[in-house]
Amino acid sequence: MKNNIEADIQEVYRLLTKKENIFFKEKKVLLLGSDGFLGKYFKQYFNYLINKKIKVYVDCVDNHISSKVEHKDLMVNKNFIKHYNMDILKFNKKKKYDLIIFLAGIASPTIYKKFPIESLEVSYLGTKKFLEKSKLEKSLFIYFSSSEVYGNPDIQNIPTNETYYGNVNPFGPRSCYDEGKRVGETLCYIYKNYFKTKIKIIRPFNVFGPAMSKNDDRVIPRFVRALKKKKFLRVYNRGDQTRSFTYIIDALHGFLKVIIKGKEGEIYNVGNDMEEISIFNLAKFISKNVVNNTAIKIKKMTYPSYYPGNEPMRRQPDLKKIRNDTGFYPSIDLKSGLKKFIKYYQ
Repeated sequence: MKNNIEADIQEVYRLLTKKENIFFKEKKVLLLGSDGFLGKYFKQYFNYLINKKIKVYVDCVDNHISSKVEHKDLMVNKNFIKHYNMDILKFNKKKKYDLIIFLAGIASPTIYKKFPIESLEVSYLGTKKFLEKSKLEKSLFIYFSSSEVYGNPDIQNIPTNETYYGNVNPFGPRSCYDEGKRVGETLCYIYKNYFKTKIKIIRPFNVFGPAMSKNDDRVIPRFVRALKKKKFLRVYNRGDQTRSFTYIIDALHGFLKVIIKGKEGEIYNVGNDMEEISIFNLAKFISKNVVNNTAIKIKKMTYPSYYPGNEPMRRQPDLKKIRNDTGFYPSIDLKSGLKKFIKYYQ
């Protein structure tokens, strides 16, 4: 995993200008949810900066409810990057940070279905706790929301821009995550407007990459596990629900662009607007274009008991706002991203 992540990080560093990378010099950063998929990449990016003599001081916090303790295997400079294995609600280090990155949350549907209360609590109690800290310390608070706040958009709102209010079910198997992210955004709005807290909100769209857990049950790692075991590619329901997948190089590049150049108090979609694909067509695309094996069988099936149904039918980001404000453009197409991902897993 280390070599794959390092190659991705080097590419992200190259995509940013020298001035943009220097933005983090001497900053004290609190990284909440540091051992999740996205957290690992942020951690390695900061470690890369440190190796480039751009000193960043990072405190990492994770309780590993949805991730493994993997930082021992990912070599980081322990003089600058510290780990705290605990629930973020119990983290009370009396230290002033310049930047708080709130990645804490349970993004995998099978895991948040198993831990719905914890999923909701981290989005409300956790966000409130660290917005309060940002308010008192005048630090910049980066809230990682989700494209799931849009719910199931109508056709007039595809691609979906940041002004769309959403069509979300508050009473269903996904609501602990979807409504949790929405209430986190509401807290950001309150702290920004009532207390002048410095905030930026990021809504990622279906990010995938090598640091995902091999047991993650989101569709791309699930398909790749099936390929490795020479099993059916299981497509839930009819498979006509669509997604716009974002390889991690583009995602991290976009996240950093928002942190560095995005406007305070604003919300930004981060994703890939080049391709929207149905899950059934994704399965066919993988078998024909990525692994060159048309014999792979695709099986439609009902949702298993451990996986929450009621999925949004379409997902595609409108990226005009992030382009205009930061100059971000995605550069990795689906086929290239999938090849990188499958090479890592195999």
